[in-house]
Amino acid sequence: KLPQKCVSLMKYGHSRISEGSGLNGTYASHILLRPGTHAVKLPNQLSSRVCAPANCALATVVNALDMARLPRYGANKSAVVQGVGLLGIYAVAWLRNVFCLDTDAERLKTAKRFGGIPLLVTGDDEDVLERSRTIREMYPRGVDVAVEMTGAKHVIHEGVQLLRNGGHYSFTGMVHPDSQLSSLTGETII
Repeated sequence: KLPQKCVSLMKYGHSRISEGSGLNGTYASHILLRPGTHAVKLPNQLSSRVCAPANCALATVVNALDMARLPRYGANKSAVVQGVGLLGIYAVAWLRNVFCLDTDAERLKTAKRFGGIPLLVTGDDEDVLERSRTIREMYPRGVDVAVEMTGAKHVIHEGVQLLRNGGHYSFTGMVHPDSQLSSLTGETII
């Protein structure tokens, strides 16, 4: 089952107005809802500031990391989260024993508050090797789960390399047209 890939699903904020989707953006003070859109009245004690990201970012992470759909073999007790913006922070809170990779030191501080093990990404080759050594000191065979939350395709190779055999890689942040995966080989994935 892939409910997020329903052919008739309309996801607000994911379509261009030029594609005939109408005014469906999510960063406005008003939005036109299509007929049949389910709306939930929030209790007064819950703020929009708390509920709005839960409706999108938290729901995305829960769907991507649904334990019923992750591989049943393996323990799913170690993880790497690539990118700790809002999606990544939710993933850190959801998973256990999580290494957090990001270029932003402030985001890594937040991830640490949620139990993550922060690893700063500086961008050079030695940096990649050092992160791999750090992670494999704790998990010599690799982690059970790696989650791409950056939206940047150049992180995928590192994430796949950090997995154990049979591990699970989740493409979660790359929901845009510039996401072609030409650098991966079948050997790397299998």
